[in-house]
Amino acid sequence: APRHPRELAASDCIGLLGNGPVWWRFVEQGRAFSVASGGRLEFNHIAPAIDACVAGLGLGAFLSYQIAGHLAAGRLRPVLTEFEPAPRPVQLIYPHARLLPARVRVALDWLEARLRQRLAGLDALEAD
Repeated sequence: APRHPRELAASDCIGLLGNGPVWWRFVEQGRAFSVASGGRLEFNHIAPAIDACVAGLGLGAFLSYQIAGHLAAGRLRPVLTEFEPAPRPVQLIYPHARLLPARVRVALDWLEARLRQRLAGLDALEAD
């Protein structure tokens, strides 16, 4: 496994959304930087990219909720964690309206409940 993000250029990495090098973001001593990852496999969907990593075909960069089950089951293990950027906030954005349509309110309530449930599950996994 690489010990520093600079080593990713010479590693088998699983790329997403091809058309040239895939840039992965990192932080070192408070400064953000990006590294072009190397590799022979590229996918335009997350699921097969994760499957390729689980099969041992290379390294991948994913959001925590996308791989939480694989991490908990030991099928994947994190690397370069000391270089991870800060978590991104989750927001639900919709146009302001004095009278919000009922279907929009129902959708927002459902999304909020699902996000809270999913994020609470991630917090529990990280605490283990």
